[in-house]
Amino acid sequence: MKIFSNVLFATLLLAGQAMAEEGRASLEYRLPERQYFISVEVETENGRTNTISFVFDTGAGYTLVSPDDLGKMKVRWVGTETVFLPDGSAFPLFRFEVPAFFIAGCRIDNVQVLAGPAMAANLLGTDVLSRLMPFTIGGNEVAFKCPKPELAAG
Repeated sequence: MKIFSNVLFATLLLAGQAMAEEGRASLEYRLPERQYFISVEVETENGRTNTISFVFDTGAGYTLVSPDDLGKMKVRWVGTETVFLPDGSAFPLFRFEVPAFFIAGCRIDNVQVLAGPAMAANLLGTDVLSRLMPFTIGGNEVAFKCPKPELAAG
């Protein structure tokens, strides 16, 4: 019976993956930064939406938002996080939760972000990008799988 239930679970899991909606988003390559940027829609405190530009950063573990852009989002304070840089220096940063990010029509719920220092670029890190896996980058476009509702919440 256990083998049957494992096979049934694997079949349902694969069927669910096959039904996952694919998203495609444009990436903008900018100079002098020499980085790709992606547009993310977020909800504001008054129920409207804002489009915020993020560096598509597969090397960042966290999603970082500048104080100016954080003020353009509906957020809830969660706590603090100490981030260590490669040189060993530590920075305590404030952690917030954003109800949802929308990337090319895909909804990602309950996104945790860190408030970056003033003048810092917004970074879309692997904490969010991992919810869009697998993704592929080709030219100036990224293709990904939209998270299912139960996975969108992280």
